[in-house]
Amino acid sequence: MLSLLELLAQRGVAVLTLAD
Repeated sequence: MLSLLELLAQRGVAVLTLAD
């Protein structure tokens, strides 16, 4: 089970990828 911090980290990476 992923923790909230891990989920937020994945979303952050996705946002950075889309932004780039």
